[in-house]
This record gives sequence, C-alpha cells and structure tokens, in this order.
Amino acid sequence: MTDWTGSKTMNRRRACAATLGGMLLGGVAASRAQARPSRLGILEIGDEALPSGEMGAFFDELSRFGIVEGKNLAVDRRFARGDRTRLDPLAAELVALKPDVIFTASGTSGAQAAKKATAAIPIVFDASNDPVGRGLVAGLASPGGNLTGSVLFGIQLDLKRLQILSEVMPERSTIAFLDAPVAAALRDDYLAKLAAAVGRATRVRLVGVDGIDTFAAAFERMAHERVDAISIGASPLTAANRQVLAALVAKYRFPAIADGRGFAEAGLLLTYTTDFVQVYRRAAEYVYRILNGASPATLPVEHPSKFVFVVNLKTARSLGIRIPAAVLVRADAVIN
Repeated sequence: MTDWTGSKTMNRRRACAATLGGMLLGGVAASRAQARPSRLGILEIGDEALPSGEMGAFFDELSRFGIVEGKNLAVDRRFARGDRTRLDPLAAELVALKPDVIFTASGTSGAQAAKKATAAIPIVFDASNDPVGRGLVAGLASPGGNLTGSVLFGIQLDLKRLQILSEVMPERSTIAFLDAPVAAALRDDYLAKLAAAVGRATRVRLVGVDGIDTFAAAFERMAHERVDAISIGASPLTAANRQVLAALVAKYRFPAIADGRGFAEAGLLLTYTTDFVQVYRRAAEYVYRILNGASPATLPVEHPSKFVFVVNLKTARSLGIRIPAAVLVRADAVIN
C-alpha cells in the first residue's frame, strides 16, 4: 500500500513537472511569437519628401494602440513618386515581402494595384470615391474580400468646392475644373452638374490632366482662354504633385481651391477637404485590428464625418480678392 501511494505521488509529481515544462515551453514560444515584429507594407503615390496623406496621424494612432515602428512593427515602403503606372510593380514588390497587412496611401489606383497583386494578404486603403463600383469591395457594410478602408463623397465634394470658389469670384467669371479627363459620353452630364453647383452666370470649363507632364500645357491653355479661377479635382495625382500645382497656380496668379489643407499651406487661396487626419487614424485602427485577428471582409467601409475649410488671407491680399464675411465666418482655419 505504501509502495502504491509513493508511486502514485511520484506520478503526480512527474505529471506536474511535465505540465510546468509544457507551460514554460509554451511561454517561450509565445514570447518568441510576441518578439517577432508585425510586418506592414505601405504603398504611397507620393514620395519620401511629400507623404501622400496624413502619415504622421496614421503612425501616431498605431502608437496609441501599442504598435511602434522599430519596436514591434517592421515597415516596408514603396513610393510611386506621383506616377500611377508604377503602382502595379510596386504592389507586387510589397506582396513578395509577405507583410501581415498592406496599407495603400494612394486612393483607388493604389488599392486596385494591391488587390491585383494579392487576394490573400489583408489590405487597408486610405480612401476611394467608389470602392464598390471600382471592384474593391462587394459592399460597404460587408466588404467580403481582403480589402477595406474609407469611402469619400467624391463628386459631391468637387461640387462643394466649386460652389465655395464661385462665392469669392465676381458673378460673370470663368472657372476651370482641373481633373482627370472625362469620357466624351459623360462630358455634357458632368458639366451640367458642375454648372448647377455654381448656380450663377459663372461659366465652368473642364480641363483634363492625366500626368505631371500635362500640367504646364493645361495651365498655359487656361491662361490663354482667360480662365478667372481654378478648382482642382481631388485625386492621388493632384495630391502627390501639390507643390508643382501650387507653383503653377502662383505663376499664373489664379485664385484656386483644392482638396487638402496642404494646398492652402502651399499658397492656394482656399481648400475644402475631408479631414484626412480622421481617415488615416481610422485606417491605423483597422490595421491594428487586422494584426489582432480581424478580417477585412467584416470591417465596414465608412464615410468620414468631418470636413475642413481653410482660407489663405495672405494669398487673397496678394491677388486683390476680398473674401466675403459670409464665407470667412465658415472657415475652420485662416492663414494670415
């Protein structure tokens, strides 16, 4: 009986030791797993000197969630430097590095390039005007694939910018809408929408640009046709080439409005924009959730809820433009 009890006690001790050993080994394995930094791929339409969006807000938000580059996050970056034709090969390069998640800071074009490169790696895109229509997701509430992100109001914001610009210009002005070329079949309908947004005797003209090499000719044409002011359409192309566009606007002394506060800081008269700080913080939250096991298929594509209107009074003075009080009072920020 004594031998049996002793043997039973020894067996229990061996079982406890085995369990403890397993727990220790499991803890080491878990520690190693935790020590391995997560890997994030970033595809930007811009370059190192001019980020495509609010990347500072993006990384600040990741830090708030405890994810810090160089500590527990490795980041691979690829820059298209304003050239959309480079997005496909750069996306393929990122996929080859096998990141845990890819963030595309390059609008619809970057998201499409990443989707083309992988159907397996989760992708968070910064923003798209029409993610369902452009085939990025099956639906806004349930994306259903490996992509999610934010959806912008697109044409509605273009119309809003035109309306604001018309308020600071004389009634019989000619305003050019500078954006990607519009298909001939859609041109008349598009012009009608733009003209309706102005709602005055102001004339609206469409001026198409499809690459940085077309900017100079477009501005020369607008000057030759005596355009009075310019509304710059929102796109990765214009965002990535903000400084170039601002320099051309200054050269030809055009009153102009664009998407993104950076344009006002670069010297444009007005900007009215989605609050991209909010958009990029939301993207960082989605990256965090995906790194912790969430599927992009179930993370809804959401509209941003905040917009920012900036007036550059310094530019207004240099152009001899008086900003009406009714416009100035609506500004979220004024640059003096």
